[in-house]
Amino acid sequence: MYNVLVVDDEKIHRKGILSLLEEFCPEDMLWEAADGTEALEIMRNMPCEIVISDIRMAKMDGLSLLREVKNIRPEVSFIIVSGYADFAYAREAIAFQASAYLLKPVDRTELEKTIIEVKRKYRGDEETKYKVSSMEERLKETVPIYMEWLLNQYITGAGVRPREQLDSFLPMKQSGFMILTKIKKEGRLEEKERREIGYVIKKSLEPSSAITFSVNQLHNTLATLVLGDERPGERKLRNIAYLLEAENNTAADKIYFAVSLIHENMSVKGVETFSEAACALKYSFYEDRHILWAESYLENAREETAWNMDELINAIRQGETELAEKLYEELLEKGALGHQIAPEIMKRKVVFLFFRILRTLEPFLEKETIPMLNEKDSRIMEAEWYGSLLSEGRLLLFKIGRSMEKQRLSGQINPMQKCKDYLEKNYREEISLETVAGELHFNPSYLSTLFKQSFGTSFSEYLSAVRMQKALDLLIHSDCRVKQIAGMVGYRDSNYFIRSFKKKYGVTPDEFRKRGTNI
Repeated sequence: MYNVLVVDDEKIHRKGILSLLEEFCPEDMLWEAADGTEALEIMRNMPCEIVISDIRMAKMDGLSLLREVKNIRPEVSFIIVSGYADFAYAREAIAFQASAYLLKPVDRTELEKTIIEVKRKYRGDEETKYKVSSMEERLKETVPIYMEWLLNQYITGAGVRPREQLDSFLPMKQSGFMILTKIKKEGRLEEKERREIGYVIKKSLEPSSAITFSVNQLHNTLATLVLGDERPGERKLRNIAYLLEAENNTAADKIYFAVSLIHENMSVKGVETFSEAACALKYSFYEDRHILWAESYLENAREETAWNMDELINAIRQGETELAEKLYEELLEKGALGHQIAPEIMKRKVVFLFFRILRTLEPFLEKETIPMLNEKDSRIMEAEWYGSLLSEGRLLLFKIGRSMEKQRLSGQINPMQKCKDYLEKNYREEISLETVAGELHFNPSYLSTLFKQSFGTSFSEYLSAVRMQKALDLLIHSDCRVKQIAGMVGYRDSNYFIRSFKKKYGVTPDEFRKRGTNI
């Protein structure tokens, strides 16, 4: 439906045109005005798409009305009607973009044909405007996305073409550097938050040119490409953090900046500057430094130290959970070497620590909890912050302690106690570590380690002590010969038994008998 305004100071002509329009445009809304002034008043209140106006009228003629309407509503289609076949009028009407020029008396067929053509053109213009408007909106949405894609390609070295396209947008062939901004928060940064952060950083770094974008492979991290030959100082970066805190309601102590070195010709330095900043940003893991300069970490090769786990394992075995947690924290703090050890290495060392703990204490744990504990162990590598590494470790220590307590309260015999009982019962036999490991379904090497950790002595030393104690009893309470006693306590070679006895007690078995128990 169209709004059509008919303007003519001669009522009979005006009504005649309206009558024709009612015939072939029944769906349109028809309006009328007796002169140009009245027509303008209607146009100010009613968005008419088509105006049919006589050219000569008393108060305001048709050409004046045409000029006025086109000034305020250039999209309106204007049809001039005149009783004069005057080329000058027609030329002026065309100059002011009239859609048609009709002579009176208006022919029905010609008017209908003109109206159809005007409507077709109007629809086309509206569609074109919609398409242009729609395209502009899409461009507004697409250009930032495209720029972000280009910049991510630029920092990952994905090819020459994206870099060349970026050069067409920005003056890249000059000095510059990269800043990575990481926000510590639950969940992901919203699009609005990212835009606000980018705006604050850009304004704060002026007059240097800066563009901020999300980094695909880093969580809650934005990269800022800065074109300029001077990096911001710590004070400016701290001011940015406080501005972001005020803008985004994010605590300043949860914002971390990592700054690359300055490089010439940033057109070809995307990968290098990003790698430098990313290397420094990793150390935000420790949460104690909020401004990280690339030069402090690029050659950060600290010599690692071995972790002594025995005291921690012993505290866990004794059920001293608080002590175990304290020892765990001390172990991590000492191993971090002033928070200069790369976070990935630090996490791997903690994973290995718990691997050793679980392997050592496995016989003392509830079998049902072992898979869960191993899974919890592997999740340590996912810790994003040092505080998480500490809390995950403390939680795992607590779960290990609880599992051991449940195993103890269940009354089940400890495997190491089974091993001990086996030696006490079968000391007369030809026993080896491999034999006992087979009986208890243990790896011999693992059994050896676990035995020493449990009883403070080696498997062979304990077996020898049991045999010697039995030999002492037989020497005192029986008349058996030394050779017989050797066989009775598990020694097939009596000479070896005598040498072992003398080494332990300082006298031979015969001398012991003569002296009695006074050795």
